[in-house]
Amino acid sequence: MIKKNLSLLLAALLLFSLAACSSGEPPLPPDDDADLSGAPDEGQTPDENQPLSPEEEQTPDNQPQQPDDSGSSDSVPEQAPAQQPDNAGNTKPDSTKPKPSAPGGKPDAATPDQPSSGGSSQPQPDDDKSFSISDIWSDIEASLGDSLPDLDALDADTLTALYPLSTSDLVEYGYYGSLIGVQASEFFIAKVQSGKMETVKTAILSRQADLDAQWRQYLPEQYELVKNYKLVENGDYVFFGVAEKVSDAVDIFNQYTK
Repeated sequence: MIKKNLSLLLAALLLFSLAACSSGEPPLPPDDDADLSGAPDEGQTPDENQPLSPEEEQTPDNQPQQPDDSGSSDSVPEQAPAQQPDNAGNTKPDSTKPKPSAPGGKPDAATPDQPSSGGSSQPQPDDDKSFSISDIWSDIEASLGDSLPDLDALDADTLTALYPLSTSDLVEYGYYGSLIGVQASEFFIAKVQSGKMETVKTAILSRQADLDAQWRQYLPEQYELVKNYKLVENGDYVFFGVAEKVSDAVDIFNQYTK
């Protein structure tokens, strides 16, 4: 009986001790059947197939690369032009690089040199070469037409025999007349050397006086032409004419020489 009571007393003490110490005991380790879905123990490798949390999905390593404007994700930035040092040690762009082409892939066309605004790039014809005495005479023949008798171009010997002058006083001349003694018509057109105009005009007036004396008492109709002669001076050019419609011939001479 005493052993039985002693056993009950020990059991009561044990329970009291357990009750007093129950609040300060450390937690018991989990059972083998506990839930393992939580965080892994230290040193444990996470499962690669385990889904990532939203924070982990936004990390730079996990974000996909955005393509650039050209559509390539690995485009290389444009390199700056090569530079060369100048004499002062500063750098300057390399001038040997080719210039960009014009639109369409064609190189810029070189600009041609423009002539200066002060004048033409081509020489102008000299006034002395713009016409000749024969040009004047051809137009006179065409203008007077049938009113003009057949006249020949007379040579220098005939000219100096009838006109008291020297051909050295002339730059260019034309003497047109008729060797038939029934025609008083004749023309003398010349470009005169500088300073010789008065000498040539004196010779022409001498010739007109001879014609007047020759035709005064012979063929009055021809004498009327002699009296109505024309002597015209334009610069270095001189005209002497005896013929019908001689005024028309003067107009043509003026068109060339004025």
